[in-house]
Amino acid sequence: TDQIYIWGKNVLEPLPNDRRKGRKASDSKIPYHLPRDKLPSAKCLKIACGSHHTAMLFEDGSVYATGVSGDTKRLFLDPIELIPAGLVELPVRHFSAHMDRTTVVGRDGQQILQVQIWEDPELRACSIFTPAWADKLFEEQPNAKVEQVDRCWLHSLIVTSAPEEERNNGAETTTNEKSKEKSFSAD
Repeated sequence: TDQIYIWGKNVLEPLPNDRRKGRKASDSKIPYHLPRDKLPSAKCLKIACGSHHTAMLFEDGSVYATGVSGDTKRLFLDPIELIPAGLVELPVRHFSAHMDRTTVVGRDGQQILQVQIWEDPELRACSIFTPAWADKLFEEQPNAKVEQVDRCWLHSLIVTSAPEEERNNGAETTTNEKSKEKSFSAD
């Protein structure tokens, strides 16, 4: 079975010195073994590290994470399920963790799911969403396929491609138009 380890900034329960300083988490310089019984029995396919969490994609399509919640800043050291098995269209095109959320692009390039860690159970139950930029993108480019999504503190970048038949139309197009790869800003 897969064994998953994590270390770095804010990945442990606060140690005594950090607790005295009011910190909610401590740094780890050596790997901490994530409890396998808190994860699905499926194989871990991908791991992505954001600034506040680490996300894991499993072969059943489920997504788990450890890290700091967006609502209370509580540390979740044991992995929690963010997306249940069966929701993501497999195989995924893209999987990434950003500062506060995880993005999964499903098989067809038009399923875009984002999710955040929340401590509040009601927020967590409704935390999977399709970002608003996806509606605008597919309205403007109905046949576009999202290949990649990257987010940073102040900006986002979405890379799309068009279906093969669109790339082959128009003998007078430029090289850039032929590739039909476009960047779409979500901001």
